[in-house]
Amino acid sequence: MATVDQIRELRDDFLNAETVAGCMKIKPDRFRAYARNGQLPFPVRISGNRITVSRTAFLDWVDGKKTDYLHENTVEMQFAELIKEIRATNAILLGIAVHYCPELAEMIAQKAEEAVAE
Repeated sequence: MATVDQIRELRDDFLNAETVAGCMKIKPDRFRAYARNGQLPFPVRISGNRITVSRTAFLDWVDGKKTDYLHENTVEMQFAELIKEIRATNAILLGIAVHYCPELAEMIAQKAEEAVAE
């Protein structure tokens, strides 16, 4: 279990859920639940099953420098993750479509060339 002083000495920009949960003296599973429900007073980044916290933001919260993170970044960060997932899904679907319809690949290449020419 890391202490605040140990976290201050770390050179990593981001902390994992276990480190922050230990410092907060809560179980990692509870920390993850709070993170997924947007109930933490500092921003978190959720990527699949991985949850990370900015070391600076966490220490600012600990030091009382900034306490209004709750709604400031969590929605934006979750929206950014959703956009990444949508783009990945679209890329997969496009790959499948091109595989089964080679004409689509030709059309995409032509549109790309037109866009570059503009």
